[in-house]
Amino acid sequence: MLSEGGAFMTTRIMVINNSDDILALFQKILATDDCQVFLQLFLNSDLREVRRIQPDLIILDYYVGREGVGWEFLQLLRMEDTTAAVPVLICTTAVKLVQE
Repeated sequence: MLSEGGAFMTTRIMVINNSDDILALFQKILATDDCQVFLQLFLNSDLREVRRIQPDLIILDYYVGREGVGWEFLQLLRMEDTTAAVPVLICTTAVKLVQE
């Protein structure tokens, strides 16, 4: 990603998941010189961390410990002007739940 001055900018990716193993895997896959990875083990409805980090992408576990929490978080992101445009990649192992 280039800034207006032509210098390379660091891409910030926030990963939210309820598994330390999955977070570690994303860290290994995504961490590069031009990508900064922020890991969050638990999801809460507070968007302060998202506002502070200003991620270019959020990878969100839909399930995150209990049904509906990921969906609620996604809705909160979309309702707030400062976070509404952040792309979100939904990642889950709750396949049956998502299909329903």
